[in-house]
Amino acid sequence: MKPARLSVEGFTSFRDKVEVDFAGLDLFAITGPTGAGKSSLIDAIVFALYGQVPRVGDDYKQLISHGADRLSVLFEFAVGAERYRIARTARKAGASQQRLERRSTGGWDPVADKAREIRAEVDRVLGLDYDAFTRSVVLPQGQFDAFLKGEPRERRKILVALLSLGVYERMLQLANQKATAARARAEFIRRQLETDYSGATPQALAERQAEVSTAEAAARKAEAGLAAFAEGADLAQAARAARREAEAATRDEADEVKALEAAEATLEGAGAARASLEADLERVRQPLESLGFDEARHTALVGAKPRAEQLAALAPRIEKAARAVESQRQAETEARALLAVAQASLPEAERAEAEARETDAAARDEREAAHRQHAALALRRELKPGEPCPVCAQAVKAVPAGEAPGLDAVDARSREAGAAARAASERLQKERLRLGQLQSAVESLGREVAQLGEQEKETRALAATLVADLGHAGFAGGEAAEAASLVARI
Repeated sequence: MKPARLSVEGFTSFRDKVEVDFAGLDLFAITGPTGAGKSSLIDAIVFALYGQVPRVGDDYKQLISHGADRLSVLFEFAVGAERYRIARTARKAGASQQRLERRSTGGWDPVADKAREIRAEVDRVLGLDYDAFTRSVVLPQGQFDAFLKGEPRERRKILVALLSLGVYERMLQLANQKATAARARAEFIRRQLETDYSGATPQALAERQAEVSTAEAAARKAEAGLAAFAEGADLAQAARAARREAEAATRDEADEVKALEAAEATLEGAGAARASLEADLERVRQPLESLGFDEARHTALVGAKPRAEQLAALAPRIEKAARAVESQRQAETEARALLAVAQASLPEAERAEAEARETDAAARDEREAAHRQHAALALRRELKPGEPCPVCAQAVKAVPAGEAPGLDAVDARSREAGAAARAASERLQKERLRLGQLQSAVESLGREVAQLGEQEKETRALAATLVADLGHAGFAGGEAAEAASLVARI
C-alpha cells in the first residue's frame, strides 16, 4: 500500500481541515514538537482503513476535537495498479458514516458503504487485518522508542508481542510434551516386550499350535459323545413324563367319582330346600298383598339408588364450585383495578425519568465545560507573549484573561443530578416490574376463573344427566331433583 492523500477535520488536535499530499514521495518523515499531531496523522490513516485506533479501540468518538461535533477523515491510497479512497465521518450523537470507492476511467466507483463490508474489503486488498497491520506496519505509540533503546532481551519481548511469535513458543512446548509422552509410551512397550512376551519364540509358537490341534480333535470327539448322551437324555425324560401323566389320570378318575357322588347328594338336598323356600314365599306373599306392597316400585327404587346417591353428593360440589368462581372473579376484578392504576402511573414515571436524565446530561456537560475552562486557564498561566503555544505551536500574541470557574459547585450539581437520575431510573424499573407482575396476576386469575367455570359447568351437566336418568326410571322432575329425600326413602 502506498498513501496518496490524507484529509482530516475535527480529529484530535486538527480541529480545522488539514490535507497532506503524499504524491511523489517514496520516503518521508513526520516531524514536529510535542502536541503538534504527528501521531494523530498515523491514527487517522489507521482509522480510515479499519474504523478503529490502537489508543482508543472502537471508541473513536474520543478522537473528536474539543468544541467540534464531528470528525471526518478521507484517505486515498494505491495498491499495485489500483487506487482506492475511504471516507469516514463520526458524530458525538448519531450514527457514523463510511464509504469505500475504487478509481476507474470514469471516476470513482462505490465498493461498500457498511463498516463490516469495508473491513472485509480492506483486509482482502491489503492482505492484512487490523491486528497484523498494527503489528507489522504501524507500531503503537511508545513501542517503537522502547524497541530502539531497549536491551536485546526487551527488544525480543516487543517483537514477540507485536508479531504474535508466542504461538511458536507454545508450539515448541506442545511438541516437547508430545515427544515426552511418546518416549514414555515407547519405554513402557519395551519393558512389556522384555517381561510379558520374553518367551514368544517361533519354536514356542509351533509347540502351542500343535497342542491346539490335539485339543481341537479331542473336543470334536467329546462333542460327538455329548450329542449321543443328549439324545438318550431326551428319550428318558419323555418316558418319565408319560409315566407321570398316567399316574395323574388315575388319580383324577378317582377324584371325579367322589365328586359325582357328592354332587348327587347336594342335588337331593337342594330339591328339598327349594320346596321349603317356595312354601315360605307363599306364606310371605299373602301378607304383602294384603298391605298393598308394590314390588315393581320397590325394584325401581333399588335400581335408582346409586344415581340418587351420586346426585346427592354432587349438590355440595356445585355450590362450592359456584362460590370458588365468584371469589376468583372478584379477585380478578380487584387485580384489573390495580393494573389500571399501575398503567396510568407508568407514563408519569417515564416522564420523570426522562427529565432526570436530561438534567443529568446538562449537569455533566456543564461540568465538562467548567473543567475544560479550568484547564485552559491553568495553561494560560504558563503562556508568555511571543513564545510558541504548546498546543498549536503558534506564537502567542496576547494571553487572554479569565477567571477560574467554581468547580466544587459544578461537581456538586453534577453529583446531585446523577443521583436523581439513578433514583428516577430505579423508580421506573420498579413501576415496570410491578406492572408486569400485575399483568401476570390478571392473566393467571383469568385462566383460573375459566377453569373453575368449566368445572362448575361439567358438574352441573353431570347432575342434569342424573336427573334425566331418574326421570326415565319413573321418578317425576321434582322428586328426582330432591336427591337427598329420595335416598332416604330407598
